[in-house]
Amino acid sequence: AFGYLESSATKVRNLNPAMRLPAKRIAYVIASLVVISCYHSLNKLERGLAQKNSAHLELPPEFTHLVDLKEYLSDDFDKTGASVSPLYWHIAKAAGTTVHSFYSQCYRLIEASEIGGFASSDKLEIVEKNRVKNHLNVDVSTLEGINHARDVGLAESHLADIIVSPLFYASTKEIFSEDHRGVVFSMFRHPIKRMLSLFYYLQDSTWEKTYNPIFANMTLEEYSYSGFAESNYITRSLVNKMEGPLIPDDFELAKEILRRKCLVGLVDEFENSISFFNEVFGFRPNFDAEVVGEESASEEDKKVHIDQCLEDLRTGKGNGSNRHKHADVSEDSVAYKMLALKNAYDLQLWDLIVEKYKEQQLVFKGNIKNRSATTR
Repeated sequence: AFGYLESSATKVRNLNPAMRLPAKRIAYVIASLVVISCYHSLNKLERGLAQKNSAHLELPPEFTHLVDLKEYLSDDFDKTGASVSPLYWHIAKAAGTTVHSFYSQCYRLIEASEIGGFASSDKLEIVEKNRVKNHLNVDVSTLEGINHARDVGLAESHLADIIVSPLFYASTKEIFSEDHRGVVFSMFRHPIKRMLSLFYYLQDSTWEKTYNPIFANMTLEEYSYSGFAESNYITRSLVNKMEGPLIPDDFELAKEILRRKCLVGLVDEFENSISFFNEVFGFRPNFDAEVVGEESASEEDKKVHIDQCLEDLRTGKGNGSNRHKHADVSEDSVAYKMLALKNAYDLQLWDLIVEKYKEQQLVFKGNIKNRSATTR
């Protein structure tokens, strides 16, 4: 569409030699006016959709592999006796690396992610990497690795304190089953802020294997119009529809999956979210982890390490944080509006996520209060 606009602008400029603007700039101006018009129409549509109550939907059969949150957070659920594993859905540029480091490096929980994949074999075992022996020898960051984790019985082994993967749907379908279920939790960020962070990161991350030099000199406005900019990534991941157009039924399904199957944290409420996850799952520092060079360390020494590790994460020091500073972008800019237009469903999901965050904490705190009252 943009190529057509640029071609048309070239013809108009040729008819009027006095016009000095480049054809590409003329095309941008035209496209910008269209985007702004669509953006305002979208706001009206969003308000209408927000007032619509979604009916209770039946989820696809693979979602029986995940525990319903209502069941998991109830007083009657036996977390010690049930075959359930926490799955952290790692969303790029939503503090995912920090959360992973918090539990892997600082708490030293036994984890399954991509880290132990170098020692992949037909036998599931805990291996040492970066001095700490707390990584299972699987790679759940790829489809091939997820299938391997399924084949070696990751979920039924109960070896992992936490499973960390960016592939929500594949992990749900392949790693877990009705007999050995998962409980999903994740950290979320405002969709446009997350995309802005991702864009500026892509420009500078020359050390990444996936680095593409095309981003180095690309403007944010050019990025927003391009096919590189994400389109409703969260919604698509939830319903396993990474390509093609989304329809309202996809959005309704995404809402239902999120409502019933995913505990949410907010990047802007990072410490409170971590505290909530710790309480829900019972995460505590693993003082029994084997660490090269700390064979004779006391528990007090290990506590000092944990405190220092957590402080480094808070301040962005060390290798556990993936922060990237960049300038703020006005919500009135064409680039922001274009990204909002491309991510209309994710923006509506964001509002639901914020409300869900508030509600789930109230429910969980209420359950704790009730349990305390009955044990007196």
